[in-house]
Amino acid sequence: MRNWIFVLLLAVCADAKTGVPGYSSLILAKGKVAYRLKPSDRIASDQYCSDGVCTCDSDIQYIQIHAPTPVNSFLKNEAARTRCRYADLNSITHQSVTSISRNLVSVISHFFSLPLGAGGSCHSGAQVHTFNLRTGREYILTDIVDPSALFQIRAALPASIVAEHYKQEDKRAAEAWQEEKAHSIRPSPSTTFHGTAEQQARDLEIAESEIDNLSDLQILKHQFFVQNKQVFIDISGYYFSCAEGAFHPAMIPQKLIKSAWLQQELATPKAK
Repeated sequence: MRNWIFVLLLAVCADAKTGVPGYSSLILAKGKVAYRLKPSDRIASDQYCSDGVCTCDSDIQYIQIHAPTPVNSFLKNEAARTRCRYADLNSITHQSVTSISRNLVSVISHFFSLPLGAGGSCHSGAQVHTFNLRTGREYILTDIVDPSALFQIRAALPASIVAEHYKQEDKRAAEAWQEEKAHSIRPSPSTTFHGTAEQQARDLEIAESEIDNLSDLQILKHQFFVQNKQVFIDISGYYFSCAEGAFHPAMIPQKLIKSAWLQQELATPKAK
C-alpha cells in the first residue's frame, strides 16, 4: 500500500453518464541521481559536488488517461525526455489536465531544470497540448481559427497576456501570504501583484512588442489548451522577469473560433 500511495499522486474518476474518461498523475522518477563529472567540468562545480560526484534532484510526473489512447504514450515520453541529464542539478516536470471530454483532452507540462554553473532563475517553461483522444492527433491554432482573423487575434493577445499574467502573480502573492501566516511571519500588506497604472502600461507595451515580433505563421502554429471553456495559447518567454516565469497564456476570443467541433466542445456544459 505504501508503494501505491507513492506512485499514484492524483486520480480523477471517469464519468459514466457522459463517457468522459478519468485520469491519474503518476511518478516517473523521483529522488537523487548521482553522476561523476568530467575533469574539465570540475572547477565550475566545486560548490555543488563532492569529490567530482554530483547529484540531480528529480521529480518527474506525468498524466495517464484511463482510456486506450495514443495520448498516454506521448505524455509519458514527453515527461521522460526531461529526466536528469549530465550536469543537471535538478529536473522537475509536472503535467496537469486543464480540460477533458469524450473527444478531447488538454494538458499543460510545467518544467524546471537547473544546470551546473547556471545563474539567475530563467530555467522554467511550459508546453501546452490539446489532443483528439481517439486518434492522438494534436491540434494547433490554424486548426481552429481562420487566417483572416489574424488581425483581430493580434489585437486581442497583448491585453490577455497581461491579464493572465496578473492572475498568476496574484495567486503566487496569495500563496506567499498564506505561507507567511502559517509560519507566524508578519503578513504582507497586500496580496495583489499589480498596482500602478504605469506598471500596467509598461507590461502592456512589452506584450505588444512580443506579439509584433511573431510572424503570422508563428502565431498560427501555436499549440493551444482549453480551460474553463476558454481557449488559450502560450506566448512563452521571460518577458517581464525571470522570477515571473516563462508561461504566459493568452485567450483566443471565442467569436474567432471557426471549427464547429471545438465550438460544440466549448458549448457543452461541464459534467456535474
